[in-house]
Amino acid sequence: MRVSAGALALGALGSASIESVTAQNASQVFAGTQFTDIDTIDPLSGQSLGVQSFQHPATFIVSAPISDGVSVEQNPFNLVAGADDKAAPGAVDVWSAAVAEVPFDPSIPNPNPGPLLLQYWEIQGNQQLTEFAGTFVDSHRDKSVALNLVNAPTVIAPGIPPLPFPKAIAEGAVLQGVTDGTSVTMVVQGTTVDQANPFVSRIDATRVQ
Repeated sequence: MRVSAGALALGALGSASIESVTAQNASQVFAGTQFTDIDTIDPLSGQSLGVQSFQHPATFIVSAPISDGVSVEQNPFNLVAGADDKAAPGAVDVWSAAVAEVPFDPSIPNPNPGPLLLQYWEIQGNQQLTEFAGTFVDSHRDKSVALNLVNAPTVIAPGIPPLPFPKAIAEGAVLQGVTDGTSVTMVVQGTTVDQANPFVSRIDATRVQ
């Protein structure tokens, strides 16, 4: 299974404004900065090795809910946001939903090849969509399409400083955001699937498109 080229292109671009997403398909893009604090838990002792702070250029996109042609994303908008450099230490990626492509595989009974909508977050907004909040409900790791990631400091071996490694965000993470149409702030808080990297990440961005 792979994420479609369209979804990958959206992820690379970043973000869009929230107030108009229910009225049009065109994305609105905000550019700014992502500030992230990540703790690292020693897998042997269970003790914190300390919190590290990261700061990266970031993009935030909101657009109309996406569809695979059959199902439609059950959020008031589609959200893609994160650090511009996905490989940077401390980078955090947030996708509310994506469309993956299921390849034909004759070895799998009823493979149902074709596009498949994957929703990751359940997001709610107020009537004006100036405030929004969400809960991370499904990482889709079982389908190998975990797009909500933290490039987190990871203990490789005793005596070796933690090195950045992309990890899936664990279900139960939460986000909150506010926008006035010209700027947006979103805070995401959670941990990684191995429970080794609790984090808080904030994006402050200004509309550029």
